[in-house]
Amino acid sequence: MANVIDATAPVSITIVGQGFATLESIITAPPGPVATGTQVTVRAGVRNTGAADMIFVRLFANGVVFYQTQQSLAAGEFHYFEYPYTINQNTTFSCECGHIVGSTDVIDHPQTADPTWTVELAALAEAAFFGTPTYTPGQHVEPGTPVTIGYQVENIGGPGMLWGGLYDYATPNPNLIGGYWEQDVSPGSPVNKSVTVTVNENLNAQILCGHFE
Repeated sequence: MANVIDATAPVSITIVGQGFATLESIITAPPGPVATGTQVTVRAGVRNTGAADMIFVRLFANGVVFYQTQQSLAAGEFHYFEYPYTINQNTTFSCECGHIVGSTDVIDHPQTADPTWTVELAALAEAAFFGTPTYTPGQHVEPGTPVTIGYQVENIGGPGMLWGGLYDYATPNPNLIGGYWEQDVSPGSPVNKSVTVTVNENLNAQILCGHFE
């Protein structure tokens, strides 16, 4: 027996044009260095250099995804994908992007590729006591005697302003007794400070020092 053709019907299947996501830039605002807890805006500029298609983007901080989305882009269309991120450590941002075939993500630009952008924490000033306080004329005095408390403070962090003073033990906000100061202090160079109080009764207080954020 032989196959005999009785009728024919044409069949046509067309593959639609595919998009291609091209990462053109990654920027942050502000770019850094920044203080701990600063929120920056991470912005990835992506262009569809293929046909009109659904484009996906993933943003990474130190290799971990913190934002992902998708959007339809026309052929040649450029779009900024942006999202806020709070900096608590030195952070390198990168981006992964591509197009979607059916329900499958096809990566066109892997996140390990350039460009990357790093935001560093600012080296903040940090106050520390250097040595121990001194008392003139001493810690045991007659009522009504002015006593000068001398002490040294050094900056063990980055360049910046330090502050200090004599405070009571009130919590959570100690009250200033006297001798408040603010000064730009270079790291590694202790500065001499003092406060004079006249005591008529036993004094229990604390010297506090710190920096600004």
